[in-house]
Amino acid sequence: MRHLFFIIFLSISHLSFAQSVDGFFSDIRNRIEQGDILRITGQATGQFDYNSISGIVQRRPGFNARLQAGLGIDLMGIQIPASIAIARGGTVYNYQLPSYAFVGLSPSYKWITLHAGDRSMSFSPYVLNGLSYRGAGIELTPGKWRLAAMYGRLRRATAINAGSIQRLESPYQRMGGGLQLGYQDEKTKVKLSIFSAADRTENQDPLSVDSLDRPERNVCLGLSFNQQISDKLIFQSEWALSALTRDQQQPALENATSLQRLFGLFNPRISTGYHQAYQFGIQFNPGPFDLLVQFERIDPGYRTLGSLYFQNDIENITSQVSLPIEEGKYQVQGRVGLQRNNLNQSSGQNGFKRFIGSLALSAQWTAGINSQINWSNFRTTNRIRAINVPFVEIDSIVIVQSNNNINLVNTFQLGKNGRQFITSNFTFQDAQTIRNDDIQGDGNSQFLMALIAYNLSFTHGEDRRSNISASILAHQNQLPTGKVILFGPSIGYQTKWGKEL
Repeated sequence: MRHLFFIIFLSISHLSFAQSVDGFFSDIRNRIEQGDILRITGQATGQFDYNSISGIVQRRPGFNARLQAGLGIDLMGIQIPASIAIARGGTVYNYQLPSYAFVGLSPSYKWITLHAGDRSMSFSPYVLNGLSYRGAGIELTPGKWRLAAMYGRLRRATAINAGSIQRLESPYQRMGGGLQLGYQDEKTKVKLSIFSAADRTENQDPLSVDSLDRPERNVCLGLSFNQQISDKLIFQSEWALSALTRDQQQPALENATSLQRLFGLFNPRISTGYHQAYQFGIQFNPGPFDLLVQFERIDPGYRTLGSLYFQNDIENITSQVSLPIEEGKYQVQGRVGLQRNNLNQSSGQNGFKRFIGSLALSAQWTAGINSQINWSNFRTTNRIRAINVPFVEIDSIVIVQSNNNINLVNTFQLGKNGRQFITSNFTFQDAQTIRNDDIQGDGNSQFLMALIAYNLSFTHGEDRRSNISASILAHQNQLPTGKVILFGPSIGYQTKWGKEL
């Protein structure tokens, strides 16, 4: 599969540059004649956090630092943005505060964009959805056509750390690649996607793998189709099929059909499962408001390795209304519907049917004050299995299903020059606790968070702009076993230099 992606890379790149070579050199000549050869911009951000926690054992260092930097280069019309991000690591709960160093760049020229290093791409919410990878990618949008491809490392191999409280990282290195072909005109939009990923087992140290870790293999196919029926009516649809092998070390599936092999793209094993996800809807825009009626179904067990997590065994029938008031000064967006799970009747008494809804209100009270409030009771994600860490006695991974979530955000502009802002953010969440797929009747938890932030921007001459931010965060989590309170300030500095590209 990776050789196929490599050949596609070369073919697409050759075709793309061949088609635009005349315009390419013409633009370069114009830039040289004008003496406009090189433009450089950049920015750097440093953030330092201190937190204090009570009620439980400290799970993260009291002091944390993060650094982000970006560089934008315009070389005679070729855009070359580059970025880097660095953070220090945690200790026991290393999944909460991992150490990392990301470096990547995405040069582009007209409708050609290349990706190299640590990047992310999205094909579909059911296939490849914003997952970070270290490798190479390309995006081409010539006229009405779209072509995108990527290949790289999705996850690095991680050795077992017996001192960690809950180890969520896999010992296997995961490689993956994807390809998307699309066409779009004024009324029609079609995209065909394929994504493939596999855990590498060669040269794997047996001591680094516990009894619950299994190397996986996945191929996802996706198709989306949108059609504008009239000026006020649009049809939307999306379908995906995921073939997932949960253990590559299991024997191959005998007498597999062409369909099970996905016509030569996949080699199924006895641990392979095939699942579908799809949604379709009608968007109606009569003028004063927008209405979207949508149906979505995700099979039990559906999962793609092109996403960090995935919600499955769910069916939603919803309608959404968006209503601007007074030329957009006020916005109202509501979504209501029905949701059910246990689609194949395999969960016993754990299935549910319930009303779901969300409401978002926003208001621009004055030129410098705006507010937004959001409420929802949509179901969130779940974990697939508990993690067993050798030498450490722990409970299962806790799965949380959000029932009610309320969020209020206010922004205040200080002065008339737009250089100073104060932002407040308040969140309340009521949730149920699930252990090993069983809802705990006495496991309700309540989460309350408050954040106040101050932002000041200023300039140093014509080409230098800087920003200072400071914030205070406090949150309280009321659990059946006790109360957890966290409080911590943060301060950051960001600076940009160079003219805008």
